[in-house]
Amino acid sequence: MANVTQAIKDNIRITEYAEVIGFHPIRRKGQKESWCLAEHDSLVIKLDRSGHQWFVWNSQGVSGSIIDFAMAINGWDSATAISELRQYMGGRIPTPHSHPLPDPPKKEPSPFVLPLKNSSHSRLKAYLCKTRGLDPRIVSELLKQEAIYQDSRNNVVFVGRDYDNEAKYASFRGTLSDIQFRGDVEGSNKEIGFSMNLVGQAPTRLFVCESPIDAMSVASMLEYFNRDSHSYAYLSLGGTAPNALAYHLPHHPQINTIYLCQDNDEGGLKSRAACRKALEQLGYQGRVINKPPIGKDFNDDLLSLRHAQQEQTQQHIQTHSITR
Repeated sequence: MANVTQAIKDNIRITEYAEVIGFHPIRRKGQKESWCLAEHDSLVIKLDRSGHQWFVWNSQGVSGSIIDFAMAINGWDSATAISELRQYMGGRIPTPHSHPLPDPPKKEPSPFVLPLKNSSHSRLKAYLCKTRGLDPRIVSELLKQEAIYQDSRNNVVFVGRDYDNEAKYASFRGTLSDIQFRGDVEGSNKEIGFSMNLVGQAPTRLFVCESPIDAMSVASMLEYFNRDSHSYAYLSLGGTAPNALAYHLPHHPQINTIYLCQDNDEGGLKSRAACRKALEQLGYQGRVINKPPIGKDFNDDLLSLRHAQQEQTQQHIQTHSITR
């Protein structure tokens, strides 16, 4: 069976098979060896180090080889996918599905533009340091680096830069604790994501999280336990799909340890599995360590630490009060 699956991967390209069953691969603008499907623009097809095509379906949180593609796109199990692809490889053309080409978009996608900055950072600092319990020194460093800022609507903006040092991704989060307001800035490249100590540096250890606040929480927890947070790099996937990890890793062959810190829930479990599969596709040889939080996410863990610390301080004050 191993020989059959390898032969399928060696001889069938995802773009070729997708066309045969009725989809329409489109080369991505500005990307030499990268495609998406007209019917599913969140499904991205790329080349791995061995020259095989592999895919990441961001909206579904799945990725992998031609076999995984056939399973995901057709709803098959692995045995069915291997059997069908083996027949196709032998010359039997599968029955095309009905996947009509969608109408062309009415207008070009909006260009990526960062939201306007606010001259004040007060709401940002109050939200990140007090509400979220993040280390003020880390917040100040990111402000100086212009990796975060407060926009004109008082949201926190998290900026992701590419290796030409240009901002190409940004997400925002509201600073009102009782209102969940978050999203990506229009035109953002999700592959870039938000990172710390990664672009322009040469880290050997990388923490992978779902959100920017989780990444900052991991760094804050290291500082809490007197560990140097600058000894590590941090990457936010901006969700659960592994596309940002797959984009950044080829720029850092020196990384030898990756900690998967996605949320402690079903989505996080699937995300860790998808990241491991993506790393396998890329031929990564370093250590991959699952590092789920104790609570729902690492910000919950950080807040639990802060709360416990506050209780200990209050008990100490009461025990040593001059009124006793």
